[in-house]
Amino acid sequence: MESMKILAMDEKENELTITYETHDVALFELVVSRLNQEKGVEATYIKEHPLVPKVVLTIRGKDPKKSLEKVIKKLEKEFK
Repeated sequence: MESMKILAMDEKENELTITYETHDVALFELVVSRLNQEKGVEATYIKEHPLVPKVVLTIRGKDPKKSLEKVIKKLEKEFK
């Protein structure tokens, strides 16, 4: 798996947007799928152009940062 770099993070009330430098969207598909299974959470990602290494992840909910941390911890346990 290629490395990812966070280019920007924008935190608003009930919304978190993180922009990553990467071409790989497989991880985002998994994370967004798991986030959308959480109650009260809505997540999406956008890969604007296949040749541009940029993916934007947006999470909406009561505490989007906490929701992301929770899902990542679950995935770490699952794939250990």
